[in-house]
Amino acid sequence: MKNNTENENSITSHSLRCFGLIVGFLGVSALANASADERPNIIVFVTDDQVKDELACYGGKVLTPNVDRLAREGILFDNAHVPSTVCTPSRYTLLTGRFPGNSYSSRYLAEHPRDRQGNPGFNLGPENDNMNIGNVLREAGYVTGLVGKLHVGPELKKREDYEAVGLYYPDDDADPDSPETIAGWQRNERWYREWQRQRFLLGQTQLLGKHQGAIQPTQW
Repeated sequence: MKNNTENENSITSHSLRCFGLIVGFLGVSALANASADERPNIIVFVTDDQVKDELACYGGKVLTPNVDRLAREGILFDNAHVPSTVCTPSRYTLLTGRFPGNSYSSRYLAEHPRDRQGNPGFNLGPENDNMNIGNVLREAGYVTGLVGKLHVGPELKKREDYEAVGLYYPDDDADPDSPETIAGWQRNERWYREWQRQRFLLGQTQLLGKHQGAIQPTQW
C-alpha cells in the first residue's frame, strides 16, 4: 500500500502531465487564432545519436554558430526525453504525440493486435487520421515542409514491395547516372511526396538518405 508521500507524488506527477497536455492544446489554439504576422517560424531538428558535446549552445567546445543563433533567438530544451532508444519510435512520438505502444497504424496492429503484448520498433507509421504535428500546424495556417530522413514511412524493402505500388527498384548493377535510373528515382520521389502529403498535409517534402530505397541517384 502506498504511503501518503507516494500518493502525493503520484498525484503531482499526474497533474503535471495533465497540465502539460492543457498547455499544449492552448498553444495550438493560440497559433490557430493568431494572425499570420504573430505566428513564429518553427523549425524542428531531429537527429540520431546526438550528444551535447557536438553543439556549442549546449556547452560543446565546437563551432556551431548557426545552430547557436537558432537556440539563442528561439527555445533551448534542457530536459527533453525520448520514449525509445531507436529512431523510428522516437520520431513517431515526436510527430504524433502518442506513445509508440499506443500506435494503431495498420502496420503495427498487423504485428501486434490490440490487448496483446506490443513491441514498438521499426514497425510504426503515421495513422490515417492525420493527427500529427505537420497537420496540426497546417490547420493553424502554417506552410509546412519536411527535409531529410522520415523513417516512419511505408514498409518497402523488397523488389516486390516496390513494384506492387508501381515504384522503381534498380538492379544491383544499375548505372546511377543512366536516364532510366534517374527517371525511376524521380518517380519514386514523387510517390513519396504524395504519400507524405496525404498523411502529414505537408506543403513541401524532400527525402534524403538511404532509408527509403535501395540506392540514390547522383543527379536531380
